[in-house]
Amino acid sequence: MLVTCATWNYWDLLQPLLISHQHSNPNHTLHVHAIDWPNDARENAAHRFPHATFIHCPFPEDTGPIETLGPVPRSAAILKLKVRLLKKHYDNTTGPVIWVDADTLLLDPIEPLLQRLQSTGDFAVTYRHKKRNHAKFAVAVLCFTRSEQAENLLNAYVEGTEASAGLVKKSSNDGVAWFHDQLALWQAYSEQSRYWFGLPKPGGARLMALLDSEHSIDGSADAIFVSRRDGVLDLGAMMGVIKARFSR
Repeated sequence: MLVTCATWNYWDLLQPLLISHQHSNPNHTLHVHAIDWPNDARENAAHRFPHATFIHCPFPEDTGPIETLGPVPRSAAILKLKVRLLKKHYDNTTGPVIWVDADTLLLDPIEPLLQRLQSTGDFAVTYRHKKRNHAKFAVAVLCFTRSEQAENLLNAYVEGTEASAGLVKKSSNDGVAWFHDQLALWQAYSEQSRYWFGLPKPGGARLMALLDSEHSIDGSADAIFVSRRDGVLDLGAMMGVIKARFSR
């Protein structure tokens, strides 16, 4: 199962995902949580993209202490909604669930990734071990398989994201906090699966780090999932990749 969400003002950036999914993985429904979309927009999108399903989703209320929402409560609320939606679909299906951020291309079949995960780990994410905690996991693509360890991690991930205050980048001039979802996944994984000196704990969720050929975050289009990069792979470049790949 493939899951994403997008506000209506994100429609232009969502379209490359929808187009690429329709060509590359039409046998796997993409569940799109349409946050505060007009009804006619959802209907038009469903007609244009029959291999996706568009689910009405009201904008999440800014719940919780203000310190966990940061200077931009709207953005924090969506990051937290993302993780809740992932958990909701996991609880209502019997197969693995893949989250893909709306501004991501899906260029190749997902079966090879799922087969590798089935024999290698409990969850998959792009892992950058040299980064600081908020950036160790790049969570534009997440996959949780069916195991007790994966379920325990996902439960902790939801709780951690709800409580997270995010992080303000040192280079930030406006003090805006982000990374609620990235921080929470790293913290949940660290607590459940790693001793403080890095060795794996028995019974914890096994991480399968996504390969460059599975998830690209550097602007390369040679991967199953390709995340947008400002100035490198912007909207125009993404549409160019789709045209080159699927018009052959």
